[in-house]
Amino acid sequence: MRHLVLFAGFLILFASLSLPVKALDRGRQLQITDAAQSSALLGTVENAIWAADGKASDKVIYVIYSTECGWSQKLFNDTRHLTDQVQLRWIPVAARQAPAVVTDRTADAVAAAFSGKAGQVADGAKAQRAVQYNNAVMTSTTYQFRPYAQDRTFAFPTLIYKTAAGVKVIAGNPADLNAVVAEVQRQAGKSELTPAGLTMTANPVLLDKKKKLAPFGHNLPQPVKLYAAPSEQAAVVEELAQGFQMDVTGTVKDSDWLETQPWGPKGISAYIKAADYVRFSRLEFQVKRAGGNLVTKNTVQIRTHPDAQAPILDTLQPGFELSRSGEVELNGQIWDEVIVYTDGTKGYIAR
Repeated sequence: MRHLVLFAGFLILFASLSLPVKALDRGRQLQITDAAQSSALLGTVENAIWAADGKASDKVIYVIYSTECGWSQKLFNDTRHLTDQVQLRWIPVAARQAPAVVTDRTADAVAAAFSGKAGQVADGAKAQRAVQYNNAVMTSTTYQFRPYAQDRTFAFPTLIYKTAAGVKVIAGNPADLNAVVAEVQRQAGKSELTPAGLTMTANPVLLDKKKKLAPFGHNLPQPVKLYAAPSEQAAVVEELAQGFQMDVTGTVKDSDWLETQPWGPKGISAYIKAADYVRFSRLEFQVKRAGGNLVTKNTVQIRTHPDAQAPILDTLQPGFELSRSGEVELNGQIWDEVIVYTDGTKGYIAR
């Protein structure tokens, strides 16, 4: 008889992810010509919470920066004579002065933050959510730069804008700003753009009542996307490949989204749209305690929940022995609860 002592059949992504790969060393440039990739990158920065600098224009340069970065301040100072030709949209990431910028969203706020004189914000929690979203936007750009470069640093400022060939990325301060402005292409309808990030960060993400949740395992060939907010308009920060699993920190109320923390509790949260997982996580059932061992007499499937449509954790051939921890009766079907993996993960086998 074979006793079942299994490690999870998925690779644990949480344990293997370091901080996100950085993007471009200072002085590097990218010209992204692929139409889909160009569109995705522009959509990412367009929907960040940016501050408009210059008159409304359909010629736009997005700037990812820190309010405490001297090079970013130099770019601000060096572009004062260009704001009647192009609008700069400043995307501040985590820094002490950033909340005021994402709240006011004006050139004056950008300038005040550089001088260390940014004012207090009325809704600090909302401002912090906006800054965190912008930080996720920076993470998203590193993810999208990955096919082109995996340098060790992310340079502030980083400029992103539309060109005739696609999308241009400049890490650091351009040597010739006039040349940059000259190659920025107009984008019809973008002059009065309202970033979707404002709506996505207007309210906190509310999770269902806290309870221990099974890891989310991805077993389909197509990678699943991780978003910066529970919306498909949000920036994509990473993807989960087939055969990997990820710890789940909660499910989002009244939605099909789950929350995870791919880079640990101090990193950004990410969200996966997973209707089946969320539905089964909300399944209410009582477990009657039971002990002993269960020996498989036939080929059996171990499911994540006591439901015939729940995801399969493992398929076992006859002759395996598992530790039995409980019994569930649900909708006329009896299920054995068993301990599947060495980490204590439980699964369910229909009788």
